[in-house]
Amino acid sequence: MKLLHTSDWHVGKQLRGQSRADEHRAVLAEITGIAAAHEVDLVVVAGDLFDTASPSPEAQGIVYDTLLGMAATGAQVMVIAGNHDNAHGLRVLAPLFHRCGVHVVGEVARPQDGGMRSFVTRDGTPVNVAVLPFVSKRGIVRADQLMSGPAFEHSLAYSARLAQLIGALSSGFTADA
Repeated sequence: MKLLHTSDWHVGKQLRGQSRADEHRAVLAEITGIAAAHEVDLVVVAGDLFDTASPSPEAQGIVYDTLLGMAATGAQVMVIAGNHDNAHGLRVLAPLFHRCGVHVVGEVARPQDGGMRSFVTRDGTPVNVAVLPFVSKRGIVRADQLMSGPAFEHSLAYSARLAQLIGALSSGFTADA
C-alpha cells in the first residue's frame, strides 16, 4: 500500500500582508504530482487545510481544486479537519466530495458513522483508517471542570478521553486489513 500523508497547508495565510496563493498552488500541484507519479493508494490530508475557519473564496478554490486533482490520480483522498478548519463547513461539503473520491471528516464520529473508513488499494488490499479530527480540550473537558482543580488534571483527563476515542475508532480493525 502506498500512503501519502500531508497536513498543515494553511492555504490563505498571508506573509506580511502579501498573498501566498501562488506558492500554495505550486506546492500543492507538486504534492499532487507526487501522488500521481508514485500511484499512491491513499492520500491523507490531516488537518489545517486553511489558515482560518473563514477562508476566502480564492483559498477555497485552491484547496478544493487540489483535492479533486488528487482524487483524479486514482488515489482515495481522506481529509480530516484540523483546529484551523471549519469542521461544520467541511461536513456540509462531505457528500459532494464523496462522489468525487474525496472523503471528508469534519467532526468526531462513531466508527459505524464514518469514524472508521475502509478502502481497497489498487492491488486489492483492504485498508482501514481510524479518523479523528481535531478535538479541543474544551470539547472534551467541560468548561466548568476547567475552572476547578489544577491544570495538569485537565490535561490528564483530555489525554485519557482521547485515548478512549482512539480505542473506540480502532476497535473494528481486523488482522487482514
